[in-house]
Amino acid sequence: MEWLRSLQLDPVDRCILDTHLRHLECLRRETEILDSKIAAKASESQEAKLLMSFTGIDYHSAMLTTSEIADISRFPSSKHLVSWIGLCPSLHQSGTSTYMGKMKKDSNRRVRCMLIQAAETAAIHDPRRPAESVK
Repeated sequence: MEWLRSLQLDPVDRCILDTHLRHLECLRRETEILDSKIAAKASESQEAKLLMSFTGIDYHSAMLTTSEIADISRFPSSKHLVSWIGLCPSLHQSGTSTYMGKMKKDSNRRVRCMLIQAAETAAIHDPRRPAESVK
């Protein structure tokens, strides 16, 4: 942003760029306000606090998960929840052969993508990870 402000432009381009920079600054302020509201809600939620105890899950991820799952008692078992999120691979069996396919596409993509990203982050940054497994 500072670099863009320092550019020497003709008056018309300067006006257009300054307008865009003001819009970006306004959006940044609004994002900060919303971030603080989400963080406050996460600190009030027992479910979000529990999720945030896992490496790789921050308050955004915790609130996304709790809001998407809503009432967890609607899932009869953990297998149903995992299937709803889409983290279970498809299974094809015929006779004695078994083939594990891709993860389900007809699932909750937001939670699935967020949990995959959290797992990747945890695999890199988890302090409990053994030192010899670090690349």
